[in-house]
Amino acid sequence: MNVRLHNLRDVFIVYSSEDRAFVQKEVIKGLKNNGISCLDHEKHFLGGALAVENIQKAILCTRKTVVVLTPNSLQSSWVKYEHLLSLEKSAHTKKVALCYLLCDVKKEEISKFNVLSNTVVVEVDCNKDDWIEKLIKIVTAEQSIESVLPAGNLAVGQVWSHWNGFHKIVLPELKIKIEGSEFYKSNPGHMPVKYFELIPLSCECYDDLTKADNRISIVGSILIQENPRKYTVTVYRILGENKHPYYFVSGYPNVLKVIQRLEKDQQWLKTSQETSHCLTATDRLLQVWRFYYTMNHLLNHPMNRACNNMVRLLVYDDRAVNHSVYDLLLQAVREELLKTSSHHLEKNSVVKRKSVPHPKSRKVCIVASEDSPLELETKNELCELLEREGFDIYDYLKSGQSKIQAFSECISSVQWAIFLFSHDTLKADKFHMYMYNMTLHQNVEKNQLHVIPLLIDVPDDIIPEDFAWVTYIKKEKNYQKRLIETLKCENISLDCSVPAVDVTTGLAWAYVLNYLVINVPVYLQLMDKEFGQCIENPIKIYLLVPASCNTSKKIDPPTDSDKIRFLTQLATKETQVAGALRRYELNLYTVNEAPGKDTPVAVQMVTPIGCLWEMGRQGALSGLKPETLHDQAWKFCKLTTKILEESVKAVEMKLAERVELLYYDDEKCSPADAIIGALTQ
Repeated sequence: MNVRLHNLRDVFIVYSSEDRAFVQKEVIKGLKNNGISCLDHEKHFLGGALAVENIQKAILCTRKTVVVLTPNSLQSSWVKYEHLLSLEKSAHTKKVALCYLLCDVKKEEISKFNVLSNTVVVEVDCNKDDWIEKLIKIVTAEQSIESVLPAGNLAVGQVWSHWNGFHKIVLPELKIKIEGSEFYKSNPGHMPVKYFELIPLSCECYDDLTKADNRISIVGSILIQENPRKYTVTVYRILGENKHPYYFVSGYPNVLKVIQRLEKDQQWLKTSQETSHCLTATDRLLQVWRFYYTMNHLLNHPMNRACNNMVRLLVYDDRAVNHSVYDLLLQAVREELLKTSSHHLEKNSVVKRKSVPHPKSRKVCIVASEDSPLELETKNELCELLEREGFDIYDYLKSGQSKIQAFSECISSVQWAIFLFSHDTLKADKFHMYMYNMTLHQNVEKNQLHVIPLLIDVPDDIIPEDFAWVTYIKKEKNYQKRLIETLKCENISLDCSVPAVDVTTGLAWAYVLNYLVINVPVYLQLMDKEFGQCIENPIKIYLLVPASCNTSKKIDPPTDSDKIRFLTQLATKETQVAGALRRYELNLYTVNEAPGKDTPVAVQMVTPIGCLWEMGRQGALSGLKPETLHDQAWKFCKLTTKILEESVKAVEMKLAERVELLYYDDEKCSPADAIIGALTQ
């Protein structure tokens, strides 16, 4: 280890050298006076050692990293690099491993840094001394990483919600339905048997693709399932350069709208007690990529064979200057047709693939140690493979410049850098590791991370922890396929579980923003229209949350109880939601609280809880054990209630005044008993 340390330190201080005087005199001195041991790069980094290696070891050897953000450090790529590694350590350990100390910097200036909530931000006020006390409190406290994300881990809950509500139902039938459709039969070789799901980085999702690009047209739909709910997929047509039509089914994951709404309208994340939370553009990107990778794993998992290779997820930057949904889909449709049914295409209708607008997107650099025959052999294999797949190989060794200068220019010119690491290289080739770390550093400067370590015969017990912060690939069976999938950002097939982690956060926010906010006002209007002034008090809507997460149990008066009587059912208009035609129903009952006192109530089962029930049934896949469903249901109920009662936006809409979530043990009482109990408490 190159860091001069004998014991684990409390804090690693990250700062710009231009702020040395302030950090030494105020920050480090203040922490030390309060018993906090500090690691300072100027005192503890050994001379002659690689800077990036010193930084990595310092972060590993300290409990927390304090990033001192000043106008100087905001411009420092080294500070960005150190910040990124600390953030990745937080994700890896699932504990907050960094905090931000703001000095002469406004909060709005740190959006590219602050992907955690402002609970880990301390502002320096030179006129007050309490900032050092706040800093000490943060660096000595232990917090889970999920507890301080602005909106928690939205992506995982959204993935499972979309999977259970759409993919799991539609995909097993999709192949037969497409091949049996008139669109497919009438246009042989021009309609892939694939669902193209668009994932815009902005999370701007449309009801149909024509709103994203008017060169795409709707030609019909395919009915997948009619009972108990009608599911359809929209069929689109797109014309190639020679006006040859291609047909395909496609759509957006509606659940992503939640992320967009939270970013656009910060009032949802603000509360009356604390108004500093915000969802930044960096948070949004983090959640979108989590969604993409988790959904890819789930769709192509061996336990979901009926869904394998049925969806192509297309992630794209819809705010880029040269962005075109038309070009994106035309290329993807052609690629799928070439893969599966190229023999049906007429020669004059097969046009060369259009290159992606970004000129370096197909350029790849492969870095191998010159002293390792194993790595050089693998490099030659990969060069042949990637050239066949249409990638351009950038060989920096042929440039005639010094190795460092040539390699630095190479990294600026390619989209991906593949680093080969054998057992011997990891142990002996420091220069090889230096180039790897230099690439990471340059990537951070550009706010991207396109580095792939490929491990060759490296035992698990000696894989450096640094590699856990970047997705690495091991040279084993099917490694070439996974590498190509990664380079192309296609479906990534993994034979691992897809852990549920924090699924309730995404479910709760989606339930509030995609359902309650839209439908509760409609229900209230329908109730006013139905009852008018006939009732003394406004009717309350009870949303049932069974502890088992089994939503199949319904209220059945008078079997359940002679105190409850069915009145009527209110229904919204039928609308298209995530591929399904949905019409939401709300049942109204009267409850006899006491002799002569009948109270009308509206009741509905909380459908997202059913997602948890299905995940419990697929425990081997989701990692969610059936015995934990009670806790998951309670957590969902508590979080949703908190959003309704504390979010500034929800309070403005007065949702909590008319809506109440009712958690109950459905093994001990019926839904009717739960409602009666709530009214008579």
